[in-house]
Amino acid sequence: MKEENRVTIVLAEAIMFDYQLINKISFDLVHINQGWDEEKHDYAFRNRSDYNEDDIVEIFEQLKYFQVEWTLGVNKEKVRIKGVAYY
Repeated sequence: MKEENRVTIVLAEAIMFDYQLINKISFDLVHINQGWDEEKHDYAFRNRSDYNEDDIVEIFEQLKYFQVEWTLGVNKEKVRIKGVAYY
């Protein structure tokens, strides 16, 4: 995600997902629509989709209908990204 293309949206209603209350999301719409070229370390050449900001929020809001069961080591892993531990 390129910082200059980051979009942050405050959700109309907070979503509970994986026991965390999420009230805003950030995403790179160019990255979502074009993908990433690993060789160039930049966006891919052409669009693979044409989502807009409202589409991404609508997709994300669907998570409120999911009940996720995580099992560490099976479908949840601990990773380090820039020195910070994430699950």
